[in-house]
Amino acid sequence: MSTSTVSGATSRTPSCAEIVDATLLHLRADLPPAARGRLTTLFEELLLQTPPDTVQGAPQVVEELAERYRLALICDTGYSPGRTLRQILDANGMLDRLERQYFSDEGGRSKPDPGVFRGVLEHLGVAPAESVHVGDIQRTDIDGAHRAGMWTIHFVGENDHDAAISTGDALTRRFDEVPALVGELICPSCGAAPSRAAR
Repeated sequence: MSTSTVSGATSRTPSCAEIVDATLLHLRADLPPAARGRLTTLFEELLLQTPPDTVQGAPQVVEELAERYRLALICDTGYSPGRTLRQILDANGMLDRLERQYFSDEGGRSKPDPGVFRGVLEHLGVAPAESVHVGDIQRTDIDGAHRAGMWTIHFVGENDHDAAISTGDALTRRFDEVPALVGELICPSCGAAPSRAAR
């Protein structure tokens, strides 16, 4: 099963249960409902047993950004649902800094649907032209945020597969450069912002 299904302009990431069902179907295997439920829960909570490493400096960068800006998270989920990812964020001291957390398994839509980005911005009361989305995937993060009218920073320090084709308004391999790049893009007192046509 694809990790993203698209119907017209709407994208939706399959839930963990749907991924498990598709995998079992592919393997031509069957499980009783109770066993299928336990297997799904095992996958959903796997990250709690083996937490991922955070991007170097991410908690400090989030702390720094939260002192100047309103922050939100837009996350496409797969095996790990929002309830699991919130625990990971909390364990790394970042959850409380995010005024809004949007997870695709809870919201029903995924990036690059521009409605996902606009909905989060409406919740915050912030205009797209005054907002910056930081992401690492061209098709979902950069394209989706641009379609919503936002500025973008393409972070390629962990995943540089899209670096050569990036249309981000800024690109960086170092996460600790993000605060300065945000300021350059949207802060009026930091000088003229880059032209959108130049991205």
